[in-house]
Amino acid sequence: MKKIIIQLVLIGSCIHISAQDSLKKRFELGVTLATFNSFNHSIYHSENRLPFEFCNGLFFRYSMNRFALRAQASYYQNKYAFNSAGITDGTDESGINHAFRIGIGGQYSLLKKKEWLYAFVDLNYRNINSTGTVVGGVWGGTKNYTAKSNGIDTYFGLGFKLKVFKSVYLSPELFNNFYIGATNKIGTDANSGIISKSTMYNVNVNPGVRVHLTVKF
Repeated sequence: MKKIIIQLVLIGSCIHISAQDSLKKRFELGVTLATFNSFNHSIYHSENRLPFEFCNGLFFRYSMNRFALRAQASYYQNKYAFNSAGITDGTDESGINHAFRIGIGGQYSLLKKKEWLYAFVDLNYRNINSTGTVVGGVWGGTKNYTAKSNGIDTYFGLGFKLKVFKSVYLSPELFNNFYIGATNKIGTDANSGIISKSTMYNVNVNPGVRVHLTVKF
């Protein structure tokens, strides 16, 4: 009886250790170190994304053989300013954005026994709250405004999972981003106090590069 109990304990311990090792190989958590949303790109509207984002996102990955589930969330705050110099009835605009993204996705290893090359698709909800000032335009004058943008970001592309240390990985990704959304803007004339409302729909496609840093656990 004693031998049977000892054997069962040993078997249970082996299963437990095996399960722990398996779990260690499946989970990754880290940060998005850098994102180049597009090159040589200027912000022409408040809802446009920053050309470069640095270390402002969390990234999670759960691997299942060649498939993996992903989740990410990010936040950034930035000031922007642009003008329509040389355009009749053009405007000068400046303001500040508070932008939040959260989403899920999946990836698939393209090599049967290696995980360093993969294809991925991510689907994110994107929300931006903006406040700013517009000067000029058809009627001239100054308007203060608030704007809220809601949309869907779809990322798809290729990634490279590179081991840095025993449990630390860098994952550079080349992507195309397809965005569709709407911006609701409320403006108040600084002189008359007249309030105006407008809605603009946006569709953008941008290539880019980003790098995730993750730790297995």
